[in-house]
Amino acid sequence: MIVDNQKNQEKEIKLILQLLNAIKAKHTLSVQEAEEGKEAVFKRVEEKLGRRYNLMATRRTRLFRYWPVAASIAILILSSVIVSIGIINSRQLLTAQAPIVVEVPEGAITHLTLSDGTQVTLNGGSSLTYPAEFSDNREVCLQGEGFFDVRKKMESPFIVHTKQFSAKVLGTRFSFKAYDTDRQAVLTLERGSVQVLTDHGKENMILSPNQQVIKDSHTGKLYCHEVDAEDYTCWKDGILVFKDQTLAEISTILERRFNVRIEIDSESIKYDKYVASFRKHVSLDDILKKLSYQRSWTYIQKDGKIKLVKNV
Repeated sequence: MIVDNQKNQEKEIKLILQLLNAIKAKHTLSVQEAEEGKEAVFKRVEEKLGRRYNLMATRRTRLFRYWPVAASIAILILSSVIVSIGIINSRQLLTAQAPIVVEVPEGAITHLTLSDGTQVTLNGGSSLTYPAEFSDNREVCLQGEGFFDVRKKMESPFIVHTKQFSAKVLGTRFSFKAYDTDRQAVLTLERGSVQVLTDHGKENMILSPNQQVIKDSHTGKLYCHEVDAEDYTCWKDGILVFKDQTLAEISTILERRFNVRIEIDSESIKYDKYVASFRKHVSLDDILKKLSYQRSWTYIQKDGKIKLVKNV
């Protein structure tokens, strides 16, 4: 039993020495290593503080009677030093243990500033998961639609993950639309460059300003083409632009913008395409009036729902 205790104590001393050596070398331990060392020492100290020792033990054993006091002092010293030089990096702990999730209800637009200075605008029905503080990696997860104005850091790329694909950038401005319920995920680049990543980080293409990449969830294919980026990023300013979009697609956008349910009662009008733009603060009623003007449908509002009805 004495031999086992001594072996355990020697093991704990090695853990403390490892921490001390790390301090001396200004080396950063991993969160797991630091936590394992801390837990082992605290567990043994708790056990020792509550145990009575046999006064007839050997001199070697009596020497280890003072281990609890030494360990307690060592822990206090190490704790203060660890905090001061960042061995247990609080940013790493926040990243690993306490991600922030911002969810935006339909009918709202939210603006965020991340810890690195990156500006994010989230559209209605979207969510963003990110660490309170970035460490070596700057990675976030998006569901929905977001506009990113990324603070440039050459040593630390910024990566946005979605279910469809990911985007890797250094410093740039782009809009990323990837709602779970949409068939297509769309990334539109306004400024800078973006690496499009799929298949577990494999680089597929690099976008230039005013280029857009679309991934179809049904086929898995990527399509890239030239666009006027402003038409696809102005939503962040409350402006709506529709370019050859179907009535079904527009209805989904309006649902998210105004937090309403829209039902189209006829398949024959669902896929009619429209080109239109609407200024900030325009009402849903004005939008529907303009879209239905000289078209073969009208709309009915009742109980918070809107039905688009084909004219007889």
